[in-house]
Amino acid sequence: MVRLLTPLLLALAHAKRKGCDLSSLEVGDQCEASWSDLRDMLRPTQRSVGYAWVFRTFLKSFGSKAAAQDEMDDKIVPVTLGANRTDAYILDHHHHLAALDLSGYKSVKVTLFISCDFSSVPASQQLAQLATRGYAYLYGRPAGSPNALPTAIDPASVPATIAFRSSAVTMDDDRWRALSSFTRKVKDGLVDCDGSDKYCGRAYVRSCSPSGKGVPFFEFRWGYLYDAALADASLWANASATAAFSSAYAALVSPTPSSPVDDVDDWQAAAKILVYLARGAPAGTYELPSSMGTMAGKLPGYVAGFAPIDSDDPDCDPASCRST
Repeated sequence: MVRLLTPLLLALAHAKRKGCDLSSLEVGDQCEASWSDLRDMLRPTQRSVGYAWVFRTFLKSFGSKAAAQDEMDDKIVPVTLGANRTDAYILDHHHHLAALDLSGYKSVKVTLFISCDFSSVPASQQLAQLATRGYAYLYGRPAGSPNALPTAIDPASVPATIAFRSSAVTMDDDRWRALSSFTRKVKDGLVDCDGSDKYCGRAYVRSCSPSGKGVPFFEFRWGYLYDAALADASLWANASATAAFSSAYAALVSPTPSSPVDDVDDWQAAAKILVYLARGAPAGTYELPSSMGTMAGKLPGYVAGFAPIDSDDPDCDPASCRST
């Protein structure tokens, strides 16, 4: 039986434990351990990350061990206990963990939050079970086709660990997922912020589900639109922006641990142009197809028009393996 995290359990979450012995943890527990101790037991729930966004996260927040620790203290990682409690599946913060791996600060402490218990589910069914609840993103693109729209993938193709360093990179690159995050960090350009919130020109807002939970993989959903619009000009509300983005996108090169960069300004500049697409009327009615499973439907957090977004994104409840 799968144990779900209820509001009561959230309210009564157990105190954080030093060391993450999965065999002794229960739903609602927090535990803390070094990245070196956790890395081999944490399983991704997606096959790809946006390499450029990993680098943006690394360059902004992982410049020293102290900075890396401060950042990870602010990013509690929700997980579900895996088969027989020998591993755990990550429900959020794949990019932060990849940036931490890139930093090389192996002793930085990571805090896990046990969102649910799937320990009775066979290992071969873990990802499929999570996907039915919206907490595994089992979609990807063929190798060498970065602009193909995502299609369903075999759960077995999801890597067993997150590694993002020169000696090993386990995750695929999803350029559109990277751009989706960059479009959430736009201040000026299309929208006149005039001293408003620092990211008031962003493309969309993070929204919570009716039950108060975060919407799973919402950045991948917006990335799907951006990808689709590369070949479908009708999705753009501005023809000149279409051409400008195509030119900017063609010039982008994804950084890797073996080919690092000192900044990702070119990615941020390309993302600004995508605000024309995200705020336009076609995006408001756009729906991901049914082939995208629990990701299908309208885009979460759509904002019509080009007025500044003056409020911060809401704080949603932690993932709890529910589909709503």
